[in-house]
Amino acid sequence: LRDRLPQCFPLSENDMAVADGPSVGTSAGPVLFEKYRTNYYPDAYRITLRTGSFIVRVEPKGGPKAAALSTLTQHASISKLVQAGIAYANGGVPLSQIYRTTKRLSETTNVPVEEGLAFISSEVNGLGRDFFVQRYSDGRVLTSTRELIDTSVVRAYSQSRDTPKHSPCPSQLVNAILDTMTSLHAAAIPEDLKEKAEVLAKLPENYLLHRAKEYQALCTKKGGQPPEQLLRLGRDLIAYLQKERPINTAHLTATHGFLSLENFMLSHRSLEGNPEFPFEIIRLSLDGCDVGDPLQDLAALALITKARLPEGIAGLPIAAKKLFPTEDDIIDRYYAKANAKGATITNITAQEAKEVIHIYQALHSYRMGCILFSSTRVAKLAASEEERRLQYIARWSAMGLKLMSSHNVASKL
Repeated sequence: LRDRLPQCFPLSENDMAVADGPSVGTSAGPVLFEKYRTNYYPDAYRITLRTGSFIVRVEPKGGPKAAALSTLTQHASISKLVQAGIAYANGGVPLSQIYRTTKRLSETTNVPVEEGLAFISSEVNGLGRDFFVQRYSDGRVLTSTRELIDTSVVRAYSQSRDTPKHSPCPSQLVNAILDTMTSLHAAAIPEDLKEKAEVLAKLPENYLLHRAKEYQALCTKKGGQPPEQLLRLGRDLIAYLQKERPINTAHLTATHGFLSLENFMLSHRSLEGNPEFPFEIIRLSLDGCDVGDPLQDLAALALITKARLPEGIAGLPIAAKKLFPTEDDIIDRYYAKANAKGATITNITAQEAKEVIHIYQALHSYRMGCILFSSTRVAKLAASEEERRLQYIARWSAMGLKLMSSHNVASKL
C-alpha cells in the first residue's frame, strides 16, 4: 500500500514506528483496521488513518464464485439476499473487473462510482489473492421509500438539530438518479463487457426472451418446486416474447443491471429538504455492472410508482404519492436528460417506451421472484425472514402477472 499510495504514508519504511495493539502507529498517524461489509465481497476492510479512510477489498480463496457464495450464505435479510443472489447466479464478478470498470467510469464520466486507487494482483502481493483499494464514502443509503416522506432526519454531525425546517422532495431525488442513469447509459461499454455485448447483439432470439429464459433456468435448476404463481408468470412471459418481438432489442449499453434505491448513497444533508442542499448522489454501487437494454434500468426505477413499500409507493396516501413523479414523468425526464447530453441511448421514442415499459417491468418482477426462490436453496434464513421471502415471491409474481395482463402490453408489443 505504501508503494502504491505514497501520499498516505509520506515517510520511508525506516522512519515508520510500528506499535503493538489494536492499531498500528505510522508516520501517517495511527491506523485503524475494521471489518467492512460490501454487497458482493465479504472480505473487505476499512483502513482509517490521518490522511483519509479507505476500503481494501480482498478476493476470497476460490475466486468470484466463492465470494458470491460466501456473501450469499452470510446474508440473513431479504434486501441483501437479492443482491447477493444476483452475483451468485452470474458466477460472481472478478475483483479485477470491478476495479477496471469503476476506474474507467470515474475517469471518463461523471458517474459517481467507487473509484479504485490501486489494484494489487495475487501475482505480486505475496498473499495469493487479488485486492484493491478505494476511498471510503460516508453517506446515507435508503432502504425504503418511506424515508423520503418521513421528515425526521438525524444529522450525522449534530444531535441537537434533529428536526429540519424543510421536507424532502422525492421528485428531486428521481431527477438526480435519472441524471446518473443517463450518464452511465451514454458511457462507452467497459472493455470487460464488450465480448458479452457482441454475443448478445448476435442472439438468434430477441434480447428480452433470452433474459427471461436465463431467469427461468435460474429458478428451475438444482431441484425444488417454484410457487405456482411464479411458474405461471414465467410461462406467460416466455410464451408472449416468443410470439411478439419487442421494439428495442439491438441497442445495448452499459447498464446497472439491478437498479434500486439501495444502490445510491446520498450525502447526509440531502434528506433535509433544504433547497440550499439539494439531493446529492455521492456514490453509485456498481459491483454488478452489466451490458444490456437501458430500458431495463428505466423500468426498474419506474416501478417505484407501482410497487409497495419498501420498494415503491403503492398503497400510500394520495398526499404522499403526489410527492413522487408519475411513471410517464419519469420516462419523459429520462429522455430529456439523455437528449440534453446529446446521447443516443435507445432507438425508440419516449412515447414508444411508455407503451412497452410494462413488459420490462414484468420481466423485472419475474427476475426478482426467481432470485428470491433460487437463493434460499443455498442460504438458510431465519423463520421470520423465510416467511417474508415467500410473501415477497408472491408479491412480485402477482405484480408481474398483473403487468402481463395490461391492455397496453397486449396491444403495443
